[in-house]
Amino acid sequence: MLVSTVDMYRETVEGINKHRTEILTPAKWNRLINLAQLDYCRDHIVNGEVIQKRMDDLRMLYIVDDINNNSTTSFPLPDGIAVTNTQNVILPLYMRLLGTAFKIKYVNNACGLTGTSPWIYNSKVMKSDLRNVVKRNPFRRPSDAKIYQRQIGNNIVIDTGTSSTAAVMHIEYFKWPVEIFYNSTPGMSADTGNPATGSVVCELPPEQKQEIVDYAVRVYLERVQDPRYRSFLQEEAITGQSK
Repeated sequence: MLVSTVDMYRETVEGINKHRTEILTPAKWNRLINLAQLDYCRDHIVNGEVIQKRMDDLRMLYIVDDINNNSTTSFPLPDGIAVTNTQNVILPLYMRLLGTAFKIKYVNNACGLTGTSPWIYNSKVMKSDLRNVVKRNPFRRPSDAKIYQRQIGNNIVIDTGTSSTAAVMHIEYFKWPVEIFYNSTPGMSADTGNPATGSVVCELPPEQKQEIVDYAVRVYLERVQDPRYRSFLQEEAITGQSK
């Protein structure tokens, strides 16, 4: 069972050595394993259907939180840098949006409602090619009870069709995984979560760590069979010897 970064590195090297290729250095492995992790996430998050097994596999990347508005009509999407939740804690960078719900502040509500609304879970996505049609149709146009949303840049913009404004957004999403790093410095290979003092372990469970290692082995073996990549390895080795 793969638990630590050292486990993953050794498993990758063992998988490659079965095919009698060159030794994989930690520096090359760090680049390779992160490429493999991104390929894994692309296959299972971006291009994959969200089913229960996938949710179980990716549970460490699943984020549920609330975000305050950044204007009267919009909410920022987590950028991993400045966007915070309602408790002022910075949220991890989002990779795939799964779902949203909203609260709005009533302004001149037709039914006389005031204050902040309860959670509105049935918001609809405003499609660009149907926006004018929706706006003109009295049965489909936005209202305080039927709001629309669309993504513009790094924001979720809501349309209430009224003077009511954005208040809070409940968001569910998959975040980008942290970058794996194997620190090969003697005495510093243990997982600390900080590249300056040790290694940074993959966030995913052992079964998914094994899948990522398998991705890495496959990518590496495909590369070494490519004549162009062999030339690159030779040039890199010569450069390293000259330093």
